[in-house]
Amino acid sequence: MRYPDGRRFVLAAMLTVLGGVTAIAADKPAVDQAAIEKAFEALKTYNWGQDYKVLKPMDDAVVATHGDAAARKSLENRLAAVLKTNVSRDAKDYVCRKLTVIGSAASVPTLAGLLPDKNLSHMARYALERMPAPEAAQALCAALPQLCGALKVGVIGSLGVRRDAASVPALVALLGDCDKAVARAAAYALGDIGSLKSAHALGQRVNHTPEGVKAAVVDAYLACAERLLAHGKPADAMLIYKSLNSESQPKQVRLAAVVGLGRLAAAGQSSEELLQMIVDLVRHKDQDMRAVGFQQVRESAKGTAATNRFAALLPTLSPTVQTGLLAALATRGDLSARPAVLEMLNSQQPEVRTAAIEALGSLGDTTDVPVLVHRAAAADPEKAAATASLIQLSGPTVNAAIVLELKKVADPALRVKLLTVLAARNAKDSVSGILPAAEDADAKVRMAAMTTLSQLAAPEQVADMLRGVLKAVPGSEREAAEKAVMIVCDRNKDAAKRAEPLLAALTQLSESDKTILLPTLGRVGGPSALKVVDAAIVDQNPDRHAAGIRALCNWPDVSAAPKLQELAQNGDASQRLAALRALIRVAALPDKRSDAERLNLLKKTMTMATRDEERKLVITRARAVRTVESLRFAVPYLSQPGFAQEACGTVVELAHHRKLREPNKAEFDKALDVVIRISKDAGVVDRAKRYKKGQT
Repeated sequence: MRYPDGRRFVLAAMLTVLGGVTAIAADKPAVDQAAIEKAFEALKTYNWGQDYKVLKPMDDAVVATHGDAAARKSLENRLAAVLKTNVSRDAKDYVCRKLTVIGSAASVPTLAGLLPDKNLSHMARYALERMPAPEAAQALCAALPQLCGALKVGVIGSLGVRRDAASVPALVALLGDCDKAVARAAAYALGDIGSLKSAHALGQRVNHTPEGVKAAVVDAYLACAERLLAHGKPADAMLIYKSLNSESQPKQVRLAAVVGLGRLAAAGQSSEELLQMIVDLVRHKDQDMRAVGFQQVRESAKGTAATNRFAALLPTLSPTVQTGLLAALATRGDLSARPAVLEMLNSQQPEVRTAAIEALGSLGDTTDVPVLVHRAAAADPEKAAATASLIQLSGPTVNAAIVLELKKVADPALRVKLLTVLAARNAKDSVSGILPAAEDADAKVRMAAMTTLSQLAAPEQVADMLRGVLKAVPGSEREAAEKAVMIVCDRNKDAAKRAEPLLAALTQLSESDKTILLPTLGRVGGPSALKVVDAAIVDQNPDRHAAGIRALCNWPDVSAAPKLQELAQNGDASQRLAALRALIRVAALPDKRSDAERLNLLKKTMTMATRDEERKLVITRARAVRTVESLRFAVPYLSQPGFAQEACGTVVELAHHRKLREPNKAEFDKALDVVIRISKDAGVVDRAKRYKKGQT
């Protein structure tokens, strides 16, 4: 059987490991002569499957004799002598394994004597393959006339593994063997050797070899080219590839040959002949050949002249081939192809225009921004391609060019698209150009601008973002704008200072604008912000008072919990409800409080709730406190129809955490049984069943 080189080396390594041998060890064991004698005695009757410990002293001796030529020679001689006795096959197998490590020319005759043995030939070969002694290769070669069938094929393969140049004449003679398996093995071995002589012999037989062997000869001939190229002989490799790039060869052979020629081009062996080959491949009627041509355009024949040669093909090709070449030119990344790509934008074929737009993402520059923006207003797929190319386009002034188009474009939908492009480009240098869009006449543009600013702006730009909050329509748009400001303020890792940019900006605004922005301040939070909100709540101005309440209900953490609790108990009806829902939200948030404190506050909100909607929220929020007490809080609600489904969800979410579930398995299993029985959500039931089985 023929294995690729990698597999043979891996197999040899595995055999060494199986033999327990380490060629070099940091701490070599001492040679215990008495133990070695016992091991040799045990070896006489050893069979695989018996206790391997009886042979371990010999393994240790192999390691211990490293660097001690006399001791290793003595051990080698004793092991080789075993091969001449009538010990078991397994014992001889073991000895061969050891000789793969310590064998020398002295062991070659003994190992060679095993080559005709169908049971031991393979192990003898592996030992001879690994020996650096030239005598090993000579013995393998000398054995060839004595062998036939699989044994002969195996020895031929070993000569290939050794890459023994001296064996080439003998192997060449076997190319015409009547046994096709032998002939194929000889071809493969010549390919493994990969010398000029091997290549010459294989080349003479490429077109004069019977079926059943020809494929092996061609494969080996290609392998020679690879080896010659790897060893700094590109001209010789080129001759092989060129000879196989012939219409007389099967398609797969031609494909391999042109890929090899492409490597030569990529390695600096580019020539007019190679360029023409790539051109012919791109024009080829066969799809697979064209695919290789596109690959060569992407990877080989570097340089502007080659790029211009390839790009010049575009107008002469069919639409299908044009799209493939455009994609290849884009990957090639040579900007000199840009003019030809721009011409393809005028194609009558939508798929060609789309491919050209996609290519501009790699090959375009700032001057192409208006073109891409115009195409981004078209229908898909051009629209999607233009958007992707705008995101991909490189250059220090591209962001500024997109902002300029943003100001010029009349279509709100396109302005929204450009804002998402700037966000995707991480265009932090364009924040000043994006800010005016936050005050756009169109609500969708305003919301897109605030979303983009939330990703790009820095805390020092919060003051300018507030104009977007003031412009936003109260309701969902205003809330989204407030959250955008909150996100930017949160970039300050010091929680106590997050509101500072916002507080500073408020001092420059009118009282009415300050009132509008109080809920925004509430979303940011912090001690200083809380003081401002407290003052607003007690303000006699009803608008300011109401804005203060909304700000308190927006609070991002539990620091406002006492005030929320007071408001939930003593405020008017609308205030009580808003404060209670805010309190439910912050009660279970993770912070410095203990789990018990978080759960206790959540339980307290349950006692304050007067509607089922808020009670359901409390049951759902309990899953955020990962304790068995949260499970015990939720379980009673499983038996209450109005709350059972929320309780099922909470039980399952808590059970998801193995470290919580396993120590409390009995309680969780009992609750999960109920969930499985009553839940109306198939996903919840499935999870409950898995958690009950101990799965994640």
